[in-house]
Amino acid sequence: MSQLPQPPASEAGGAAPQFLGTRIRGLRKRRGMTLAELAAHSELTAGYISQLERNLSYPSIPALFNIARSLGVTIQWFFASEATTAPEDQGYVVRRNSRLSVHYEDGIVDQLLTPQPNRQLEILHSRFPPGHLQPAKLQP
Repeated sequence: MSQLPQPPASEAGGAAPQFLGTRIRGLRKRRGMTLAELAAHSELTAGYISQLERNLSYPSIPALFNIARSLGVTIQWFFASEATTAPEDQGYVVRRNSRLSVHYEDGIVDQLLTPQPNRQLEILHSRFPPGHLQPAKLQP
């Protein structure tokens, strides 16, 4: 099995999720998959994935999980950078200032709390602004 491609460090951990579509498209193409194939494997529509890849839409966590699973990576891969963690900080704890974060336009913030990508367990901490009442956005 070949080693997973590393996401560009310049895009990782940015303030907006604009890089997600670029990473989805890049990994899909490296895997030799068409939009239709990825859609079938991830149980999403090709149109929705196309919108994600062109950064016209933001994926929900369940949609991103299905895409990641279909591409053979974990959700954290989309947020990981090439930056290395100091040896004393490697392990089970991710310090607050070292967390990989995505800040959405509507005020939602997602942070990955697990230290290394491609593990079986990933912990995601989501913060919603007070009064946020849009559960429909959780569905693709």
